[in-house]
Amino acid sequence: MVVFSICCMTFAAPMSYDGITVEVESLVGTGGNQTMIVVDWETGLTQSHAWLYKYDGAKVVADALNAVQSSVADFQWSQSAFVQYINYDEGSEYHHTINTGWLSFWNKGSEDWQWDNLGVYQQQLLNGGWSGIIADDYPDWGDVPPTIPVPEPAAVLLFVVGACIARRRRK
Repeated sequence: MVVFSICCMTFAAPMSYDGITVEVESLVGTGGNQTMIVVDWETGLTQSHAWLYKYDGAKVVADALNAVQSSVADFQWSQSAFVQYINYDEGSEYHHTINTGWLSFWNKGSEDWQWDNLGVYQQQLLNGGWSGIIADDYPDWGDVPPTIPVPEPAAVLLFVVGACIARRRRK
Protein backbone atom coordinates (compact mmCIF):
# COMPACT_ATOMS: atom_id res chain seq x y z
CA MET A 1 0.00 0.00 0.00
CA VAL A 2 2.85 2.38 0.82
CA VAL A 3 4.57 1.75 -2.54
CA PHE A 4 1.27 2.31 -4.36
CA SER A 5 0.71 5.59 -2.50
CA ILE A 6 4.22 6.83 -3.23
CA CYS A 7 3.84 5.98 -6.94
CA CYS A 8 0.58 7.89 -7.13
CA MET A 9 2.05 10.94 -5.37
CA THR A 10 5.19 11.02 -7.48
CA PHE A 11 3.76 10.39 -10.92
CA ALA A 12 0.69 11.54 -12.79
CA ALA A 13 -2.15 9.06 -12.55
CA PRO A 14 -4.06 7.58 -15.48
CA MET A 15 -7.70 8.63 -15.67
CA SER A 16 -10.42 7.90 -18.18
CA TYR A 17 -11.85 11.17 -19.50
CA ASP A 18 -14.09 11.56 -22.52
CA GLY A 19 -13.31 7.98 -23.58
CA ILE A 20 -9.52 8.54 -23.51
CA THR A 21 -7.03 7.36 -20.88
CA VAL A 22 -5.20 10.55 -19.90
CA GLU A 23 -2.15 10.94 -17.68
CA VAL A 24 -3.47 13.57 -15.26
CA GLU A 25 -1.07 15.53 -13.05
CA SER A 26 -3.75 16.42 -10.51
CA LEU A 27 -7.31 17.49 -9.92
CA VAL A 28 -7.66 21.24 -9.22
CA GLY A 29 -10.62 23.31 -8.12
CA THR A 30 -14.04 22.21 -6.92
CA GLY A 31 -17.49 22.18 -8.43
CA GLY A 32 -19.95 20.30 -10.59
CA ASN A 33 -18.39 21.15 -13.97
CA GLN A 34 -15.08 19.84 -15.28
CA THR A 35 -12.69 20.57 -18.14
CA MET A 36 -9.39 18.84 -18.91
CA ILE A 37 -6.61 21.43 -19.25
CA VAL A 38 -3.70 20.34 -21.48
CA VAL A 39 -0.42 22.23 -21.84
CA ASP A 40 1.77 20.99 -24.68
CA TRP A 41 5.41 22.11 -24.50
CA GLU A 42 6.32 20.50 -27.85
CA THR A 43 9.70 19.53 -26.35
CA GLY A 44 11.16 17.36 -23.61
CA LEU A 45 10.74 13.83 -22.40
CA THR A 46 7.20 14.57 -21.22
CA GLN A 47 5.77 16.71 -23.99
CA SER A 48 2.32 17.42 -22.50
CA HIS A 49 0.74 17.70 -19.07
CA ALA A 50 -2.93 17.66 -18.08
CA TRP A 51 -4.92 18.85 -15.08
CA LEU A 52 -8.61 18.17 -14.48
CA TYR A 53 -10.22 21.48 -13.50
CA LYS A 54 -13.47 21.33 -11.47
CA TYR A 55 -15.62 24.46 -11.21
CA ASP A 56 -19.11 25.93 -10.98
CA GLY A 57 -20.66 28.44 -13.38
CA ALA A 58 -19.09 29.89 -16.53
CA LYS A 59 -15.27 30.00 -16.50
CA VAL A 60 -12.50 30.97 -18.93
CA VAL A 61 -9.02 29.51 -19.47
CA ALA A 62 -7.47 32.13 -17.13
CA ASP A 63 -9.62 30.78 -14.27
CA ALA A 64 -8.31 27.26 -14.94
CA LEU A 65 -4.68 28.42 -15.09
CA ASN A 66 -5.15 30.33 -11.82
CA ALA A 67 -6.58 27.19 -10.19
CA VAL A 68 -3.62 25.11 -11.39
CA GLN A 69 -1.17 27.76 -10.16
CA SER A 70 -2.93 27.92 -6.76
CA SER A 71 -2.85 24.13 -6.37
CA VAL A 72 0.49 23.22 -7.96
CA ALA A 73 3.50 24.93 -6.37
CA ASP A 74 5.76 24.42 -9.38
CA PHE A 75 3.36 25.86 -12.00
CA GLN A 76 3.46 29.55 -12.94
CA TRP A 77 1.99 31.68 -15.69
CA SER A 78 2.10 35.41 -16.46
CA GLN A 79 -1.27 36.78 -15.45
CA SER A 80 -1.48 39.69 -17.87
CA ALA A 81 -3.59 40.56 -20.89
CA PHE A 82 -1.00 38.92 -23.13
CA VAL A 83 0.33 35.58 -21.81
CA GLN A 84 4.11 35.87 -21.78
CA TYR A 85 5.03 32.51 -20.27
CA ILE A 86 3.86 29.27 -18.70
CA ASN A 87 6.38 27.33 -16.58
CA TYR A 88 6.14 23.95 -14.88
CA ASP A 89 8.79 22.08 -12.92
CA GLU A 90 7.72 18.46 -12.73
CA GLY A 91 10.81 17.48 -10.74
CA SER A 92 12.61 15.49 -13.40
CA GLU A 93 12.16 18.13 -16.10
CA TYR A 94 11.62 21.89 -16.18
CA HIS A 95 9.22 23.13 -18.88
CA HIS A 96 9.04 26.77 -19.86
CA THR A 97 7.97 28.98 -22.71
CA ILE A 98 11.02 29.61 -24.91
CA ASN A 99 9.51 32.05 -27.41
CA THR A 100 7.72 34.57 -25.20
CA GLY A 101 4.15 35.22 -26.24
CA TRP A 102 3.92 32.50 -28.89
CA LEU A 103 1.13 30.45 -27.34
CA SER A 104 -1.89 29.08 -29.16
CA PHE A 105 -5.17 28.12 -27.52
CA TRP A 106 -7.51 25.28 -28.42
CA ASN A 107 -10.91 23.82 -27.46
CA LYS A 108 -12.25 20.33 -27.89
CA GLY A 109 -15.74 19.01 -27.25
CA SER A 110 -16.92 15.77 -28.80
CA GLU A 111 -15.31 16.77 -32.10
CA ASP A 112 -11.67 17.42 -33.03
CA TRP A 113 -9.54 20.18 -31.52
CA GLN A 114 -10.49 23.67 -32.75
CA TRP A 115 -8.03 26.56 -32.71
CA ASP A 116 -9.30 29.52 -30.68
CA ASN A 117 -7.76 32.97 -31.12
CA LEU A 118 -9.70 34.59 -28.26
CA GLY A 119 -7.02 34.12 -25.59
CA VAL A 120 -7.21 33.11 -21.95
CA TYR A 121 -9.62 35.82 -20.74
CA GLN A 122 -12.28 35.23 -23.40
CA GLN A 123 -11.97 31.51 -24.21
CA GLN A 124 -14.91 29.87 -22.44
CA LEU A 125 -14.42 26.43 -20.90
CA LEU A 126 -16.74 23.67 -22.07
CA ASN A 127 -18.10 21.43 -19.30
CA GLY A 128 -16.95 17.89 -20.09
CA GLY A 129 -14.60 19.22 -22.77
CA TRP A 130 -10.95 20.06 -23.22
CA SER A 131 -8.94 23.27 -23.27
CA GLY A 132 -5.43 23.11 -24.69
CA ILE A 133 -2.41 25.37 -24.91
CA ILE A 134 0.63 25.02 -27.11
CA ALA A 135 3.30 26.77 -25.03
CA ASP A 136 5.78 27.38 -27.87
CA ASP A 137 3.87 27.56 -31.10
CA TYR A 138 6.49 29.51 -33.04
CA PRO A 139 6.73 29.87 -36.03
CA ASP A 140 3.67 27.82 -37.08
CA TRP A 141 1.09 29.44 -34.84
CA GLY A 142 -2.20 27.53 -34.64
CA ASP A 143 -1.46 24.73 -37.12
CA VAL A 144 -1.14 21.65 -34.86
CA PRO A 145 -3.41 20.94 -31.85
CA PRO A 146 -2.14 19.92 -28.41
CA THR A 147 -1.05 16.37 -27.73
CA ILE A 148 -3.06 14.62 -25.02
CA PRO A 149 -0.72 13.02 -22.46
CA VAL A 150 -1.43 9.32 -22.37
CA PRO A 151 0.24 6.99 -19.87
CA GLU A 152 3.05 4.72 -20.91
CA PRO A 153 1.95 1.06 -20.96
CA ALA A 154 4.32 0.24 -18.09
CA ALA A 155 2.82 3.03 -15.96
CA VAL A 156 -0.70 1.70 -16.55
CA LEU A 157 0.46 -1.79 -15.59
CA LEU A 158 2.04 -0.49 -12.35
CA PHE A 159 -1.14 1.44 -11.55
CA VAL A 160 -3.34 -1.63 -12.10
CA VAL A 161 -1.02 -3.89 -10.07
CA GLY A 162 -0.93 -1.34 -7.24
CA ALA A 163 -4.73 -1.03 -7.26
CA CYS A 164 -5.08 -4.85 -7.14
CA ILE A 165 -2.65 -5.12 -4.22
CA ALA A 166 -4.46 -2.33 -2.34
CA ARG A 167 -7.83 -3.94 -2.96
CA ARG A 168 -6.58 -7.36 -1.89
CA ARG A 169 -5.17 -5.97 1.36
CA ARG A 170 -8.49 -4.34 2.23
CA LYS A 171 -10.25 -7.72 2.15
